[in-house]
Amino acid sequence: MFKHYLTIAYRNLLRYKFQSAISIIGLSIGFACFAFCSYLFRFELDYDKNIREVDRIYRAYEKEGQGFTVCRLPGLYTLLSDKFTDIEDGTSTIDVRPYNEKLCEVPADGGKMNYFKEVFLYTDNHFLDFFRLSLLSGNPDELSNLPDAVVISRKAALKLFGTVDAVGRTFTDVNDFHNTREVFTVRGVMEDFPTQSHLEQYSGIILNTSNSFIRELWKEISNNYFKLRKGADLDKLNRSLADFPLPNPLSSNQNATMYIQLKSLLKSNTSSTNGQSLSMPLLFLIIGLLVLLTALFNYVIFIFGQMLNRSKECGIRKVNGCGKSSFFILFFTEACITFLIAGFFCIIFLELFTPVINDFAHNFHFDKQYMLVLMLQYLAGGIVGIALLCWIVTHRLNRLSIIQSLYKAPVIRKKGIVREVLICIQIIICFLFLGSSWFLLQQSKLIETELTAGLDENDKTCLYTVSLNGDKLEAARPEILHKLKENPRIESISLNGMSLLGAWQLGKGYFTWEGITESEESQLMGFLYTDANYLNILKRGMERGRFFTSDEKDKAVINRKLAQQLKNDPIGMQIGIKQRGQSETMTYYEVVGIMPDIINSPNRWGYQTVIPCIYLPYEENYMNMECVVKVRPEYRKTFRKEMEAELHKYVNQATKVYVNNLKESSSFYIEREQYLYKMTSLFSVICILISLLGIYASIRLSTEQRKKEIAIRKINGATQGAILYILSRKNIIQLLLSAAIAFPLLIIITHTWIQNYPLRITIGIIPFLLLFLLMAAIIAFTVIWQITRIARTNPAEAIKTE
Repeated sequence: MFKHYLTIAYRNLLRYKFQSAISIIGLSIGFACFAFCSYLFRFELDYDKNIREVDRIYRAYEKEGQGFTVCRLPGLYTLLSDKFTDIEDGTSTIDVRPYNEKLCEVPADGGKMNYFKEVFLYTDNHFLDFFRLSLLSGNPDELSNLPDAVVISRKAALKLFGTVDAVGRTFTDVNDFHNTREVFTVRGVMEDFPTQSHLEQYSGIILNTSNSFIRELWKEISNNYFKLRKGADLDKLNRSLADFPLPNPLSSNQNATMYIQLKSLLKSNTSSTNGQSLSMPLLFLIIGLLVLLTALFNYVIFIFGQMLNRSKECGIRKVNGCGKSSFFILFFTEACITFLIAGFFCIIFLELFTPVINDFAHNFHFDKQYMLVLMLQYLAGGIVGIALLCWIVTHRLNRLSIIQSLYKAPVIRKKGIVREVLICIQIIICFLFLGSSWFLLQQSKLIETELTAGLDENDKTCLYTVSLNGDKLEAARPEILHKLKENPRIESISLNGMSLLGAWQLGKGYFTWEGITESEESQLMGFLYTDANYLNILKRGMERGRFFTSDEKDKAVINRKLAQQLKNDPIGMQIGIKQRGQSETMTYYEVVGIMPDIINSPNRWGYQTVIPCIYLPYEENYMNMECVVKVRPEYRKTFRKEMEAELHKYVNQATKVYVNNLKESSSFYIEREQYLYKMTSLFSVICILISLLGIYASIRLSTEQRKKEIAIRKINGATQGAILYILSRKNIIQLLLSAAIAFPLLIIITHTWIQNYPLRITIGIIPFLLLFLLMAAIIAFTVIWQITRIARTNPAEAIKTE
């Protein structure tokens, strides 16, 4: 009997081969998109759950204003363990980039050297026991006594040395920034860090560090983890901690205290947002779900229509004694075959495209095995949904009498309503994707324009920032600058301490002027050392006064933001600056001009893009040097490669050197917007293609059913235009109705989203008109082409067919 059902299913797929192909292709692509997007969300939900006993691990937060921030107080476990018996264990770690990053030089065969960029975590001696990580090889008693004891993971051992037997092996940390080469000896090999956790990024740990800078940091900041005893009451413990003041050695006030609270590790960490929220993964899940819905609607339209089109066959089967269960098995078999074929193609897509996506996703890695598990779960859920759909269709057909089944008029009418509603929803989704892509593009362009001081595309790609920081490059600065100045293809050069898009920031006590108030002193202020060519290279002029010359070392200019904050005329005012670690006394500069506001705090985008800032004359011996080079247009394609080769003459070939044009630098700060734009644009194209295929299949099915009607209308004198209008008016209504629903939703979503930015695009009527015309043109092409083909059919041939 089952073979009979398979045969009928196969014949029906061939009978509707075009619609079957559309349904299978759309569904496989929709599932693949949803699998990738939902992977991010599922990854976040499961983040850190693979850490052993994670339900008992907590982090400490100190009260700050109305909220809490991570408590960096060193030795916190020692302070609390004696007072609170619910605390069972604790450990501390330090992660300060780039000090945790090691460029590992490992000898290879033939006298060659291999280089690996690895990240190590500085920890105390409780770390392995706290996280229950096994030591595969090495002496655990030695680890607590040996300085700079390195324990690497099994994965890192295989990567660096090609074997897990790595105890006693050495690697050299090549640090060209500080011009040092430090040899580390592997003292142990541990099991791999838990996957899908914040520990997975590390290649190993370093115990008992001898690095003086890290040892000093350990006295000031550290990451504190606590493990509570089984059955401990967290709320009760936090209430007790709220009444337990701790000394705050990091405060300038010797009597300062702090109050801490413990928060579960599962609630404080995420993989991509640094503990902020699940907003981005949730957004990707919604995007993937919309694509999947578009594909599912095509599938439902096809399966639902195919089943209900067979009401006459069902009526005949009823006459022959076929029951409700037989109908269900027949429909379920056909639907499952189509669904499983789509699932098979989806798995092929995942296998082919996962490596490609991993190449582009620098901060994320898709695990194909985990992806396959998710896909199998979704397929299982889909089969359950198919069973429900088949039951609904079977129930509806079973309620029809044999006479109704043979004439099938009410079934066609109900089926048509369902199809039109689903197509309407597909068009709404397409409108939302297209509109979101448009507004994302415009917002990112607005941000980029502000970041790049309004420069055009040609100037953005001709302005390069060359970093000459680090001990080795610092020694070579005169030689490198001489070569740049002698290069005829370079138009101009400007030197400063932090490229074109930023400024160093000063806190309270590090700047002053006459009459400064306490509130002004508490605000954030920026400073940037730059030369006299700064505004010229940006093609900007002064608002008031003048820029300092190359000979003036005691003059400065300020931006409009700082000028507005000052009560008196700032021209001629003396402003004092004191840098951390540079001088204990204020150095005073005379303000000679006011320049326009240029974004100087891009890392604070969305909060405060321009802070009050003073621009100071650049000193040749300043520790930071960013060389801004403007090249001729014909030289911009080869400049980067030549400059990187020049810098690598002074540093190791594996050391990263930084040569970026202004457009690339600004893209770093709008990476989120650009990534979302690429995602929504890609899925817009996918949704439109899926929807158009669905509309095309629906029109084809509808016109095939109305061949006789069209033939009779032509015999009675109906023109091709009249027939076109009659058959396409439903699509016109669908388009208008979809726009009426989608556009208000799009306005609400866009308006809510742009509130996160201090500079916002204007939501005008033109984009909506363009969106409507674009969708109308795409749908019209699809509809007219199919209807015209049917309208040109010979009426005599159409009437003869059933």
